[in-house]
Amino acid sequence: MGEGIRGSLGKGVRVIDEHDLHGYTVQRAFEWVQYWINEAHRDGVRRLKIITGKSGQIHHEFPFWMENNPKVSSIHETNGSFVVKVKKK
Repeated sequence: MGEGIRGSLGKGVRVIDEHDLHGYTVQRAFEWVQYWINEAHRDGVRRLKIITGKSGQIHHEFPFWMENNPKVSSIHETNGSFVVKVKKK
């Protein structure tokens, strides 16, 4: 259940871009996350920090969204947010 792409970020990993989903509907959050990942992939950005909050429907569904995105290599959950590792072009 949402465990397929969770992984370690390793030492010294720097998050490049950060987005906060507080105040978003689930549908809007899903659409924007997909957009940000596509933009990151296109621009060569390898890591995104997505703030979901510690609970709620967006936080619960987020790992499933990432499992179904072919441009995501792994995610790491940290205190109300996820760091997404984006695959290279």
